[in-house]
Amino acid sequence: MKNLSCPFKKNKKRTRVFFMELCTKVMHMEIVCILDEIIKKRGLKKGFIAKKAQVSNAAFSLILKGKSIPTLPVAMRIAEVMDLSVEEIWIKKEPTE
Repeated sequence: MKNLSCPFKKNKKRTRVFFMELCTKVMHMEIVCILDEIIKKRGLKKGFIAKKAQVSNAAFSLILKGKSIPTLPVAMRIAEVMDLSVEEIWIKKEPTE
């Protein structure tokens, strides 16, 4: 199998986005985070959830905006704080053709 190389080796942010998009395309699905909606419905503070899940406010903000996909341990901590499963927060959206 041919090695994949990132065209943005010196730019960490663009590299992260590149690989996120690549993973999404490879898996033929899109993962959608509905955490922001859940937090708003429950009337919770984002900073409170971030602190309880041991995630920085900056990282938590990127997760809520869909600009970052958390690692599995982080996703599990967030889900535990919210008393939900990971699958209830990050849902699979089938591609539309």
